[in-house]
Amino acid sequence: MSELQHRGFRGHAPRPARIPAPPPGAIARDRITHRLDAARAGSLLLVAAPAGWGKTAAVSQWASSGERTVAWVDCDRTLNEPGALWSAIREGLANAIGGAEPTGPRAALAVERPILHHALDPLLAAASDTVLVLDDFHLIEDRDTLEDVNALVTHPPGSLLLVLITRSDPLVALYRARVSGTVTEVRASDLAFTTAETRRLLERHRVSIASADDIDRIRERTEGWATGLSLAASALASGEDSMSVVDAVTRAGPVLTGYLVEQVLNRLDSDDRDLLMRLSVVDRFDTALAELLTARPIPAARLESLTNIGGFLTSDLAQPHPFRIHGLLRTVLRDELRSTDGALLRELNAKAAAWYQSMDMIEPAIERALEAREWDLAADLLIDLASLGLAHGRPSMVAEYLERFSAGWETIDPRIVLVDVTLALSRGDADGSATRLAMAEDAIASLPAPSRARTDLLRRLLTAGVEYLRGDGQRLLAALGPDEAFVVASDQYAPRTAADDARRAWAHSLRAYGQLHRGRLSEAEQAADVSMGPSHDRYDLVRLRGWQLHASVAAARGDLRSALTYSGDAIRLASSRGHALAFDATLSHALAAWAMLEQGDIPGAEAAVDRAQSSGPVRHFSPVGGYLAEVIHARLEAATGGDPATVANAVRTITERSPRARYPYLFRTMRLATTVHALLAMGHHTDALDVIDSGPIAAHDDNARLARATVLARTAIYDASAAGPEALSEVRDVVASLEGHLDQDTYAGWSVRLLLAAAVVEYGADDPERASQLLHRALAETERQGWRLPYLELGGAIVPLLSRERLRISSYGDLIGDLLHDLDERTDHHPADLVVALSKREVEILQMLPTGYDQDELAGRLFISKNTLKTHLRAIYRKLGVESRRQAVMRGERLRLL
Repeated sequence: MSELQHRGFRGHAPRPARIPAPPPGAIARDRITHRLDAARAGSLLLVAAPAGWGKTAAVSQWASSGERTVAWVDCDRTLNEPGALWSAIREGLANAIGGAEPTGPRAALAVERPILHHALDPLLAAASDTVLVLDDFHLIEDRDTLEDVNALVTHPPGSLLLVLITRSDPLVALYRARVSGTVTEVRASDLAFTTAETRRLLERHRVSIASADDIDRIRERTEGWATGLSLAASALASGEDSMSVVDAVTRAGPVLTGYLVEQVLNRLDSDDRDLLMRLSVVDRFDTALAELLTARPIPAARLESLTNIGGFLTSDLAQPHPFRIHGLLRTVLRDELRSTDGALLRELNAKAAAWYQSMDMIEPAIERALEAREWDLAADLLIDLASLGLAHGRPSMVAEYLERFSAGWETIDPRIVLVDVTLALSRGDADGSATRLAMAEDAIASLPAPSRARTDLLRRLLTAGVEYLRGDGQRLLAALGPDEAFVVASDQYAPRTAADDARRAWAHSLRAYGQLHRGRLSEAEQAADVSMGPSHDRYDLVRLRGWQLHASVAAARGDLRSALTYSGDAIRLASSRGHALAFDATLSHALAAWAMLEQGDIPGAEAAVDRAQSSGPVRHFSPVGGYLAEVIHARLEAATGGDPATVANAVRTITERSPRARYPYLFRTMRLATTVHALLAMGHHTDALDVIDSGPIAAHDDNARLARATVLARTAIYDASAAGPEALSEVRDVVASLEGHLDQDTYAGWSVRLLLAAAVVEYGADDPERASQLLHRALAETERQGWRLPYLELGGAIVPLLSRERLRISSYGDLIGDLLHDLDERTDHHPADLVVALSKREVEILQMLPTGYDQDELAGRLFISKNTLKTHLRAIYRKLGVESRRQAVMRGERLRLL
């Protein structure tokens, strides 16, 4: 008996080769066609997905496109008879290729299996590539037949592209084919409809949905499943005009349920069906959660095998919880479980909630706790979610869960009160929040110890938030209490969680603001650093606040470049997170505006103030930015020639508008600078001193001393008769103290202003060397930070000193040139006072001009040629703005270069 006879190859009835027509309403999917085009002859194309994903439609569209020789075999269970599949394949190849006798030798087949040689004979005799499609290959279960297919996959003819369309991975040599790179795989994720394809499908059903969000919702509800989309589209096409996409999927529900029951659930044995039903209470799971819900060992191989049966169970090993049941199938399974055993459904949800909580997965835990009606657990979880919402800048993330909780549980619970206060405080309701917090404080004591601990921590944070909105840094710090409270309470009863980290991070952020309110910049900086530590950098709003706090400290110290860097980091973070943090950028823009203003970038400062004032209403612990923006706007008015009296009144109005507010240190610093400048511009030097000495407006003792000395020096510049010897002595004493023990948090802007004013005073007192020393100290700080506004405030008074220094050999030559250029543009002094730097050689030549030597003698003494001397003289005359040797000497004497 031959092997063919032994294998039962008796020549079954021919099956005509055909490519099935795409189903009605099918749309062209070029994306899938390009994916299938990647497969080449001599390899395997595997199209594996559950029922209804459009596998056959996609392959038939591709097979019909282009000039391909295609043999199509529809597999069914009758082909499990010995040799039946190979008989059908031979007939299909013969019908597709044609029966002409070959003119050359047959191609070789690299495997000794006569049944394969006989079945593939039409292909081996042909001269062109051929596609062989085996549709519904998952129905082939005969072991001998599968072994033959395995051999064909391992050693394919070079002219054959084998296409397997199946609901489950076939038992063939896929791993070897993957390693060798001879398999192209198309899965359900590849076949899932995109938003654009969903729109075209709806249009094919004559359904017009204008909203892209609606299209996204219907695609997400069906997860791109072709059959689900088609049924929903049919429901929309036959329904009312007002039908929503959710109504459409619901309307198609009975048909979808019937399809899933028939094509998926009825193909499972009772044990597998019960397993999937229990697992349907969760979205994703691993073997540990599966064993918890089923109360039995579940090897990973068991779950993997279910993904290969053709059900809607998928596996993604890249996920921490790799297994997932398709959303529509989950709905069918949960509905069946709810109707057959509601008590079991609640029990499973409770188990899942506790498991998710142990895994620190708060939102899934709340979902399951609410489904199980485990109100106490849900309340604890809402406290944790509200804490995370604060740290992330999305307190509204608790709103939906809070509403669902309140609808099911009517008893007043202090935890729910605090969650509601979180939402109220995010809207800026400080007084209402404070009242409700006071009412809930006593009730917290009645909670169980673990619940009481986390609830009291959130109460502390919210109370501190109220005090921040009110502008009381001292009470803010008192409300928080010691940092140890957040450490001990979070670690005492349970392992540390993300919510514990969030509460501690937010506490440090608030603590930093409290220290900033009080002017303790170093403590504020340290707390900001801790809030942004490695375990806290995942919280968006904490990071934003950290950058803002660092920018605030830098601005308060006069570290302009760092203020711009940190505020820029905060602005970019707020922009990258969209609407969630957009309203919290006010302070960042205001700080950037202040730094740019001090650097003389008036257009940049104006633009930043405009952005700060258009960032939206004050919200979520961010009142300071609005105040600062208003003060900086007034300061800009003064810098651009506005009426000083109007500026002073504007600052007074800003202060008096909210008399209850205890304005923070940073606001006081900027308000002091703006008010003093306005009074000086009006010539009210005595009033400026009174403002500084009055106390409440003074930002800091050292700042007040520097500001007072600056006013006295400016008085001596513009009204020498008003500045007596005692005033000048005080100025010199304070200037001397700049090299001593000033507080490290002193505002550098006052130091620069005092040094410049004192330098002008010394220059006028005929002490150019002392003036030069003071100017160099100011220039050093200017080079580091880019100060410009202090120079512009002095205007023409500083020009002679800068002009003289410009002619000297100095490392600040270019900087002085830039300063003089800025002053030339913004002051009304004579432009002849501005000169370009002389080189070292030119200064040497200028100093020899008064000697009376003629040019030959000068050239000889300088060891240069007469022509070189003439070149230098022309450059000296041009830079000094003169036309003769005599004028150059007179100009050099006036500039004290001679």
